[in-house]
Amino acid sequence: MTIMIKKISKIKQYKSFQEFSWDEFCKDKSGQERSFQKFNIIFGENGSGKSSVCDIFKSLSQKQDFQNTPNLAEIEIKYQNNNQIYKYENGNWTPSTLSKNAFLFFDVDFINANVHTHGVRSSNLQQGAHTQKAGKLIIDLDEQANKLKVAVEKKREELETFQKSQADNLGQKFTDKDKELFCTYENKDEKYKKEQITKALEELKKLEADLATLQKLNNKYSEISRLTSINEVVFSTFLSPKENYAELFTRQIKEKAQNDADAKIKSHFEKHKRFIESAKDQIPQNYTGEDCPLCMQPLANASKVIEYYRAAFDQTYETAKRKYLSDIQARKSELELIKSNLNLLPAKAAAIFDTLEKVKTDFEIQDIYNLYEKTEHTKKFSNISISELDELLGALESLKSIDRKPVNVANIYEAIFKKIGEIEKSIEGLNKLVVAKDKAVTDFKNKYSDQSNITNEIQEKTQKQTELRGLADFLTSDKIKHIKNQNEATAKQKSLSDELKKAQEELKDYLAETIPESVINQMIAILGKFNLSFTLEHIKPAPNTKDYSFAFRIKDKNGNEREFKDGLSEGERQLISLAFFFAINENLPNKQNKVLIFDDPITSLDSPNLKILAELTHKKVQEFSQVIVFTHHPLFFKYLKKCDDANKFGILRNHEDFGGSFIFFDPGFDLTAEVQKCNEEIKQNAQSGNLKPEESALKYGQLLRLSVEKFIKHDLLMWDH
Repeated sequence: MTIMIKKISKIKQYKSFQEFSWDEFCKDKSGQERSFQKFNIIFGENGSGKSSVCDIFKSLSQKQDFQNTPNLAEIEIKYQNNNQIYKYENGNWTPSTLSKNAFLFFDVDFINANVHTHGVRSSNLQQGAHTQKAGKLIIDLDEQANKLKVAVEKKREELETFQKSQADNLGQKFTDKDKELFCTYENKDEKYKKEQITKALEELKKLEADLATLQKLNNKYSEISRLTSINEVVFSTFLSPKENYAELFTRQIKEKAQNDADAKIKSHFEKHKRFIESAKDQIPQNYTGEDCPLCMQPLANASKVIEYYRAAFDQTYETAKRKYLSDIQARKSELELIKSNLNLLPAKAAAIFDTLEKVKTDFEIQDIYNLYEKTEHTKKFSNISISELDELLGALESLKSIDRKPVNVANIYEAIFKKIGEIEKSIEGLNKLVVAKDKAVTDFKNKYSDQSNITNEIQEKTQKQTELRGLADFLTSDKIKHIKNQNEATAKQKSLSDELKKAQEELKDYLAETIPESVINQMIAILGKFNLSFTLEHIKPAPNTKDYSFAFRIKDKNGNEREFKDGLSEGERQLISLAFFFAINENLPNKQNKVLIFDDPITSLDSPNLKILAELTHKKVQEFSQVIVFTHHPLFFKYLKKCDDANKFGILRNHEDFGGSFIFFDPGFDLTAEVQKCNEEIKQNAQSGNLKPEESALKYGQLLRLSVEKFIKHDLLMWDH
């Protein structure tokens, strides 16, 4: 999230600020309020209040607390496109402060806290040593190392003290099962625990019954192998097609016999047609006294031929009648068989459940017999009958009578067919149950016909019994409380141990790896941009030593080592600290969300290097969300304000009676425009009779003097280049 400081809305009663309001002073020539932008420079003499403003920024970003708290401070911060007012009042910021690294400061505090040039660590400053004292540039890392050592000892003592006070809790022994049960029931309420105790006791009771059954099976396991399968219900339901029954009730025997006889005669004549056709012309007109040329019989005996055919007809009728009676009997037989099988169904169903009940009684197989199942299935077969069977049997018998009544055989047949289907469905359901029960019996038989399986299950249930008793004992004791106390003590012990380890690692890292060689290499690269007669050389620690990894020598171009105190100017020493600041922020993540704030970054440096520093500082605008530079150095301010995007402000310290220090926007000064404006003012005053010669001469003279001075310094001497 991009962050920018927009303005310091108000400061009341903080150091040199008594009553400052941004909207009163920070306006351009047109009267429009101006705010901080990407690149901002603020010029002010020492003591004007620059550091006071930085103190407010540091408090807001958690860098340091106020030493003397202001009565009021308001800062407007921009997040993306939204502005937020942060207000400090009554010792607190509202809303809460920014993240600690939102603002990155380079000032005397940074220099004193972070830069070490590996000088001689001694209190003898006359010999070029470095010490850590207020106002000095370089700190002595030994003092920091001592602080870290003290921190390590403090953590060790804290850990030991805690272990002694918690010796009883830490020393208690609990089984793995206790710890497992604790994880399960740690956060359960008392009601739930009581329910689990009740449940465990009920399961124990059931286990006792199961174990008694298993012991019983163990005593008679040899009988288990003799268990037989339960047979399914077989129901013969062959019923001839409806068309067969319908045909019986519509068959006409005489007509059929005649038709059969005619067919026989027709067949005979068809067989001998050629012979008869060829011989018919040989029969004389008067055939009474002649013999038949075909059969050699007298033609007067033709009546015997008719009798022959009549006899053939009578024989066919008898055959058809016998066939008719046979078909009636066949249909009656299949109906009688169905009726007989129906009468057997109740006994077959009852026998199945009697068998299951006996198996349960003898071997107590789980879920093998259920009274509800017995009732549900046997009631489907109790008093089972199909009245239409008797009706159809009676109708078939009536076919033998001459005066039989008409019967709607189709309706009777369909009623029988439907009811048989329903019965078969009930039988199918019963057989499915039989298959399932038979499988249970088979599984039981396969499992328990081997005595070792019974023994194993007895052992498993005995183990389960032990576990349930352990659970009941655990829940009724105070082990949850004791384990919780031990866990809390162990967690605290681990936390203290981790803090001790962290302190030890911080000491180790500080002594060996606080600032790696890469940072010094970046410092060397940054210092190389300036016109300097020296460079840095990283000092690598010796193997297996606790020497500092961030250490360097200062060497001139000839490779000769320089003393930090006597071999460098004040400005050069400050450049080293600036190089360190830039180096540690070079690879900082999310730089676009950070604000760089420089508070008098340089106090003594020649003009060319000041210009390089101004350019280097301005380039940071491309990397960071905002750059703000406070300076009292006129030339440094001059180089900074030449940047096209420079947003210029000033800070002055006024008398307390007039509000004390204040920040103002610098709109710039156009000398040519001011001279022209003065000329026009003199002309207008002269024409109106309001010309004041002394006042006009003083103002115009000062502008002319400034113009001449600017011409000499800028155009002739080129001091602005």
